[in-house]
Amino acid sequence: MGIVELIVVIALVVGVYLFWRSRQTRVEGDQRTQALLAQDVAGCTGVVASDRLDEADGRVRLTDRAGVTRVLPARLDEAAEPMVRGQEVLVLENAGPDGRVVVAPSDLPGLEDLS
Repeated sequence: MGIVELIVVIALVVGVYLFWRSRQTRVEGDQRTQALLAQDVAGCTGVVASDRLDEADGRVRLTDRAGVTRVLPARLDEAAEPMVRGQEVLVLENAGPDGRVVVAPSDLPGLEDLS
């Protein structure tokens, strides 16, 4: 086998490995997303964990029904004003396809009827 054939074989092996590795990373990411989507945290209360929480982005810290404290990506319900770190929230919806739970301030009028 000449040097050219050896280089071709090495390039092929490296290409196959990189393709396999990219697929593996994608599968692991999908599994993490599915685990997040499976969490039933609607109705749980928590606090804003990011500097700011608005309709587009933010994070909340909450304790789920199993007693596990989690920090989850979140977005604020459209009807609410932006919030800051430490303000209390109520989870209205579990994570959707975007991986974010939908929250609202826990002191909104009428929310006590949801408990």
